[in-house]
Amino acid sequence: MNTQRPRIEITRQQARGVAATVATSIALLYAAAAAAQEVPGATGLPMPGQETQGQIAQTEQWARSRVFSIPTGRLVRAGDLRLSFGGLYEPEREQSFFGSAGVGLGGVAEVEMASQPVVNGFKRGSFNFATSAFKMQLLKETEGHPAFSWTLRGTPGWHTTDREPNGSSFRFRMVRLYASMSREIRDLDTHFGVSVADVRVKDMKGWENAPQGDLQKNLFAPFAAVTYRSNPQARVLAEVEAIPRFEFDPNRRPSKKDIGLVWVGMVGVRYSLSPSVALDSGVSYRSDYRGLADASIHGGLNVLFPLRNLKSQPARK
Repeated sequence: MNTQRPRIEITRQQARGVAATVATSIALLYAAAAAAQEVPGATGLPMPGQETQGQIAQTEQWARSRVFSIPTGRLVRAGDLRLSFGGLYEPEREQSFFGSAGVGLGGVAEVEMASQPVVNGFKRGSFNFATSAFKMQLLKETEGHPAFSWTLRGTPGWHTTDREPNGSSFRFRMVRLYASMSREIRDLDTHFGVSVADVRVKDMKGWENAPQGDLQKNLFAPFAAVTYRSNPQARVLAEVEAIPRFEFDPNRRPSKKDIGLVWVGMVGVRYSLSPSVALDSGVSYRSDYRGLADASIHGGLNVLFPLRNLKSQPARK
């Protein structure tokens, strides 16, 4: 008598969820240890009105390199490793998880691995894909001019979309160049710039008369963000940017006209538990949503590892 073993199938979304849960758990353990070691006080942060400029700068490293997702004109401090984990809850859609890791290099550059969103209009949802990025700062901020940097972000290879119910799928890759400027005006930080994205699509399955070769389109869009320091532990953040959108209809021949942009706005708060740990929370809204019921809830955890402070300990006798 032949017996078949039950097959355990794990979807890509479930695998990402497990990975994000494990990574967040590790970060929370580090956060608890870091918060316990900070002095003075439980959080290691000064009380309102008692902070120095050095202490303010120490607790605001989260706002230097990025706001929620857009790159700023500033860099992570040399030797700092910044880790971010979180999730985006979209009503009536699957939850999406995201993460990023960036390292400051000598005060002139930064490298980062991060997930980035793209909108699939056919599914009426969005998904994240892995990217790598290199940022170089050309001008440091002074009284006469803002900080200025450029960032090149792209997919390591071709990304395959999940197969739709009708069997359609495609592969894409994207490289995006950002030019970013940042300027501090008292308690307000402003970030703005422009980006150009080279988006390419191929291996389209499920479409009749699908184009041979790649579909390629360049997308230009501005972006902007502001952060306001409401107190030494909290910042109010707001940003707006455009992300790629695929509008491929299985009932018509695909073309590069089906590759476009959708605007995304996000407003939230970044709360510093300690100089090494911060929490993000906010609400995002896309220009293709039909109403407030489509708004997404964002939550994230940021952990800063000062690698530059790691020194070999002398051997004990």
